[in-house]
Amino acid sequence: MADCMNRRRTRSLMVLLCLFLSACVPVVPDTANVGQRRGSAAAVTAPSQHSAARHARACDLFLPAGEVEDETILCGYVRVPWDRSQPEGTTADLAYVILKATGANPQRDPIIHVSGGPGLGVTLRQAMLEFIQRYAPLRADRDIIFYDQRGMGHSLPFFSCPYPDEQQTVAVSEQLTAEWGRSPSKADANNAICQEALTAQGYAPAHISTDTSAADLVDLMDALGYEAYNLYGISYGTRLLMSLLHAFPDQALVRSVVLDSPYPLPEDVVNDFAPIGYLAQQTMFQEVFDLCAADPACDSAFPDLRTQFDDLVRSLASQPLSLPDGEEFTAEDLYRSVFPYNPTVGYVAYQPRLIAELAQGDTTTLIQLRNGELPVAMPISALGVEHPRSYELVDAYLACQMNLSDESSSTEQEDALAKLWDADPSAIRQFLSQYCLDGSGAPAAELVSQLPQGAFNSVIIRFVPDTIMGLNAELNSKLRCTEQWPFAGDLAQVGARLTEAGTPPFWVEKVVGDMAAQSEGCAGWADALTSPTPSVYGRTPVLILNGQLDANTPPAFGEIAAAQLPQAQLVVVPNAGHSILANYGQCPTEIVQQFLAVPEQPADSLCTAAMHVPFWTP
Repeated sequence: MADCMNRRRTRSLMVLLCLFLSACVPVVPDTANVGQRRGSAAAVTAPSQHSAARHARACDLFLPAGEVEDETILCGYVRVPWDRSQPEGTTADLAYVILKATGANPQRDPIIHVSGGPGLGVTLRQAMLEFIQRYAPLRADRDIIFYDQRGMGHSLPFFSCPYPDEQQTVAVSEQLTAEWGRSPSKADANNAICQEALTAQGYAPAHISTDTSAADLVDLMDALGYEAYNLYGISYGTRLLMSLLHAFPDQALVRSVVLDSPYPLPEDVVNDFAPIGYLAQQTMFQEVFDLCAADPACDSAFPDLRTQFDDLVRSLASQPLSLPDGEEFTAEDLYRSVFPYNPTVGYVAYQPRLIAELAQGDTTTLIQLRNGELPVAMPISALGVEHPRSYELVDAYLACQMNLSDESSSTEQEDALAKLWDADPSAIRQFLSQYCLDGSGAPAAELVSQLPQGAFNSVIIRFVPDTIMGLNAELNSKLRCTEQWPFAGDLAQVGARLTEAGTPPFWVEKVVGDMAAQSEGCAGWADALTSPTPSVYGRTPVLILNGQLDANTPPAFGEIAAAQLPQAQLVVVPNAGHSILANYGQCPTEIVQQFLAVPEQPADSLCTAAMHVPFWTP
């Protein structure tokens, strides 16, 4: 078994290193033209001139009970040109999964999920388990389609830079020094090498961009063959959809658009190197105090809470509070315990009581929160809580001796194991009998007979995890560099604005430090935008969902999006953070269902009135 796991780890590593390239060999880059720039985001490439083709792909998924490959779940690829100006050139395969509608009379316009990140793959095994749960109410009426954008997840090729050798780094560094009049950082040189190496292989990183992915999505819709689609984007996915609405205004295939937790265009207004999001966080910091003041019970129990907080900050700055474990609790620790410096939305309900207690030297609520002793709503989880005897089952499975003499036998065993998700115990016992030599699977088979159906999932998730990473960090960094860094603000001015807004010094230092770290290597990419996407869109109906307490994409971002989109309705969901659908009860789902029924009419959002913060009072 250990041998099997070692082989699997080796194969997974090779997949991650080699999947982008057709062969795992060093590539010597052509360092010419490293200074070229992509230009304006307005010059969005058109859908490909060829007919986007579908082709088969095995559903390498954990199939929950009741799901059947090629019946309730369909998998495949849609092939698109890598360079959209060269339709006969190198291609990319976009992996997709279709969850067929569960209702008797489904609508003919499916929902396409557009992922965030950027770089988040959604066709992965564990991700699909979550989405099957998350979309269950909407799936009753419509097919749900998931796909991995180019360069991520199970789409091919996987975007990954080769490792340069020292000779390459020196050569490119000398060339960039001559061009720029200054020495590049090692990260700058590495990214310039990546750009040229992959371009030479036919996969120029210049074609990893939001506007290209928007054109890919149009091709995907065309290839899948439905009459019309409803597009749902989350976080960065909302930016991709705004790019689509700009480049393809009033696209006939697009019936409606839902933007969940928007990270909107234009790039020069909202980006990771601008203070706007952090200034909005400071506004939300004050909003928690305002919410308590507007709640009669909270205001009565904790009057003038903001003044009490400010007094407590000054007190702790001069005399930290001693905790039961001997540690000191400082003014900075206080900030880190409240929203949004602690972004856990569920903690907000306890925040007034926490402040009032600490002002009296009482650490009860603080210790309870730190120890996880107070109920806090958690996002949906596909795996749920493992059976208490799962570790016994894992230990028993480790005793199974398998004949894995070659790669094919190892792959066969893993494929068979992956298909046992939620399987009947008899099927699991048959697997153990077939693959475990000399009866070594008997202890695991006995436990499978004793434990509830589904307990064996704990073995499957450990021994056949997906071989593809969930977030492509290189792609994420590349898009941040080429689409956001060109519009970065001066870091000193960013810090000054945050300080002026009342942001605590440690947080200002963190924000400025993060921005500096994220910009490392950005100058090495040769396809950065030179102007932002113009705010020109069609009139497709759009529903925007924003969490009132979303520290990642605050309500101010939803307002920016709504101001640009002519047919947009903005719903700010109280007591909600990032990623609204399915994480905050039935109300947001009902709003989406109303919108999908008649996108041209405003959805009724009155149900959100009951979603206020349930402050804990004495």
